[in-house]
Amino acid sequence: QSQFDAVGRLKAQTDAAGRTTEYSPDVVTGLITRITTPDGRASAFYYNHHSQLTSATGPDGLELRREYDESGRLIQETAH
Repeated sequence: QSQFDAVGRLKAQTDAAGRTTEYSPDVVTGLITRITTPDGRASAFYYNHHSQLTSATGPDGLELRREYDESGRLIQETAH
């Protein structure tokens, strides 16, 4: 089962076992900035002014970083 906010953005999904994953969209862009799993583990997502993912941090602390050129093309991606 999925739950949406007043403007139609996904807020939560509950599976058949009753476990809920929560989604936190940015108020302005609607892009997902945080996902929290049923066990409370969270991932965070960050974007540039072109709505391109620039970094993400998983619940295990692993960080993904992306860099783009002036035309918006992905030029580098690192994980650490």
